Amino acid sequence: MDDKQLQALANELAKNLKTPEDLSQFDRLLKKSVLRLLSTLN
Repeated sequence: MDDKQLQALANELAKNLKTPEDLSQFDRLLKKSVLRLLSTLN
């Protein structure tokens, strides 16, 4: 993905983040997903 695609994705996802708790939950889920993906690449 290039920077424009990543920014568009981030903007779309951010539309549903209304509170700091929403952001925290999203952050945890994103980290968990990335770590799971990285573990499959090794």
